[in-house]
Amino acid sequence: MQQADNHSEQVKRVWEPLLTPIEAADLLRIHPKTALRLARSHGLPAIRLGKHWRFRTCDLRSWAESQIQPCVEPSGSLV
Repeated sequence: MQQADNHSEQVKRVWEPLLTPIEAADLLRIHPKTALRLARSHGLPAIRLGKHWRFRTCDLRSWAESQIQPCVEPSGSLV
């Protein structure tokens, strides 16, 4: 029985609520239609449940981090 409880605890730690397109857009500070367009074109990580799109917060944060370009100072500039 303890092993089943252990497994259920692991699942609870991994599970997070799914966001609607409006909530995902709010998190990313973009328009909800932009979030849906990006999801449909596989540019934004999303889950399609029937005709509905849902998003995981951790996937959106990872995606946003991957979109950031590192700041590079031009050579020879005085800063």
